Order: sequence, then structure tokens, then C-alpha cells
Amino acid sequence: MKRYKPYYFERSLVSLKGFHKSMKLLNVEIATFDHQYNGVLSHVILDIRTSPWNLVFIKHIIGDTLTIPIHPGYLFVISGDASYRRFLNYFGIQQSTAGSFHISSFIKDLEPQVPSSYTINHKARCAVYQYTRSSKDDGMYPIGLLNWDVFHAENPQISKDLYHRSDANLMKTKNLYPEIYEAIKTMDMSVKYGKQPTVYTEELFNKFHVNKD
Repeated sequence: MKRYKPYYFERSLVSLKGFHKSMKLLNVEIATFDHQYNGVLSHVILDIRTSPWNLVFIKHIIGDTLTIPIHPGYLFVISGDASYRRFLNYFGIQQSTAGSFHISSFIKDLEPQVPSSYTINHKARCAVYQYTRSSKDDGMYPIGLLNWDVFHAENPQISKDLYHRSDANLMKTKNLYPEIYEAIKTMDMSVKYGKQPTVYTEELFNKFHVNKD
């Protein structure tokens, strides 16, 4: 009797190489592009903070997600029947007969939709922010800077062990506004965020030469 083997597929997603290279040049760990397949529109997030990396498809408006691991060599991997069914369900693919659909055809369609380089603009920031935000998040627009060295100098009664920049604040700035991140990464300085831009947002964009498109 032939032994049953769970579904397994892997294929190198070659176009991710250039996209990833541009991420490294920008010094970001999360990037996004748009994708369409079988009538399904998605924001696609490449998150390289994990091992393996994650390629996360997020449906426009609806918000349903599909996560595909990306292994070394830019390998797009679907392992197991449950993962394969999630893939089919996400893209609304009817698998009525054996062999009626091959993920290799999906990869062929996906390859040219991956940009050769990543450009951080307002649309990209919104997609990355929606992906990374927490329930306690205070928004995506920089509305000021808080220098903790100055704060402690002006408030000597407060212990210097208290109140410093958080790793979460630094990483948020790194992936949304790498221009600001590069300028303040070695300082004990937090970026204050808000849900709406203010006059200070424009000042910060101009000061740090942030792409406002």
C-alpha cells in the first residue's frame, strides 16, 4: 500500500532577493507591497524579524490574513494539508479535482508583482502600521520628540532609572521612519506619536527629510 504523504511545496521566490536588498539599504525589518490573485487584493508584508521570515498576505478592507514562511534561499514553503487548505481558502480557490491547481502557477503570477525595490511612502507606512500596531498604540504620525536626558536634567528629583526610550518605540520608528531612526538611534530619545498629524509632524518631516508622498 502506498504511504500517504502530507502536502508539501517549496519554491524559491527569486524576486524577493532584490526587494530584501532594498530593505537592508533602508535598514528596515518590515516592508510591504500590493498583490492581486484570483480577484483577491492583498497588502503583502515581508517580516524578517523571525526565523524563518514571514510573508503575510492581508486582504484589503476585510483584513483576513495568510502567513507563509520564507526559509533561507527565499524559499516559499507550504507544509502540511492544513496549511495548503488555508492557502486555498484565502484565495478562494476551488480544488475540485486532483491536479486542477498548482501553486507553481501562483508563484509564477506572484513573482512579477514583487517590486524590485521597496519605497517607503504614506501608503506603505499605513500597511506596516496596521500590521504592527498594538491595542495600546498611540498612532502612526510623529508629533514630537522627547529627549530623556533633558527630561532628567530638568527634573533631578526623578530617579534616572525611570523613564527612558523603549525598544518598542525605537523599532516602530525604524520601520515607519528610518530617516528619523538613523538620526536618533544612539540617543535616549523617544518619538511621540499621534493618531492625526499636527504642525509638528510637518516640522519633523522637513527636519529629517522624510518622504511625505
